[in-house]
Amino acid sequence: MSISALVRLFTAHGRFPRGIVRPVKVAIIGGGAIGTVFAAVLHGAGHDVVLCARRSPAGGPRVDPLGPVRLPVLTDPAEARPADWVMVATKAYDVPGAAGWLGALVGPHTRVAVLRNGIDHAARLRPWLPSGTRVVPALIHLAVQTLSPGHVDWSFGDTVRVPADATDFAALFAGTPLRIVPSADFEQAAWRKLLLNLMVPSDPVIRALAPALLAEAVTTARAAGIPLPDEAITETIAYADGASTHHGRPTEHELIVGAVVRTAAQHGVDVPAARTVLALMRGMNSPLSLR
Repeated sequence: MSISALVRLFTAHGRFPRGIVRPVKVAIIGGGAIGTVFAAVLHGAGHDVVLCARRSPAGGPRVDPLGPVRLPVLTDPAEARPADWVMVATKAYDVPGAAGWLGALVGPHTRVAVLRNGIDHAARLRPWLPSGTRVVPALIHLAVQTLSPGHVDWSFGDTVRVPADATDFAALFAGTPLRIVPSADFEQAAWRKLLLNLMVPSDPVIRALAPALLAEAVTTARAAGIPLPDEAITETIAYADGASTHHGRPTEHELIVGAVVRTAAQHGVDVPAARTVLALMRGMNSPLSLR
């Protein structure tokens, strides 16, 4: 069934057509565009979903083209209880702020998914989780944007890549518009997505460093055992977004460019362009530059 057909059925009935065997309790941390879309889709699949955010949007969450989504929104970790699945959809720089939610939501049997860009996003979350907690990293290939608080436009894209053993995560989305793809080459896919994300800065000085930055990232990936081909650079070089910087919001430079610098250091790879871009991005996103 097509996405448009699923959307029409959701709009008519508030649920996607194919039921699930056993609804589970799902908590989404982060009320931004990605968190709101995942909350809406999982709610439509029949799961017991709660959205954890800084504030509850007036009138409740809404995802176009699905429409209004009637689900609880928590604004205080003290109100939260352990869930079967916790999905972290905050930006990289917001992870410390999610610590209170993680402490309240993650129990001994909770599984955690990280809905975020990067190659080390799961590892960066572990310090805030109990030892032994299973963490599933996910690569999000959706075009979504926040129109107003709680109101999200999902314009296109339906693919989420996860590691090959994350079939239980994929099963949560059966019959929904999201296509969860367990991938044997997940690490390579994560590095390819990272290359695209490296092209986000719109600053012309940073963009001028793009060829060197991408070459360093590919060299670092290979040193870490990830066989990226030479054409990965040429396939990425024209990509540009810059949406986060244009809107005056902090970018995820520590998670994206910083990941290249950290991984390079671990494997003895010199990455002067990446170090330069990271320093420039830190300056662009300092409190003074964002005023």
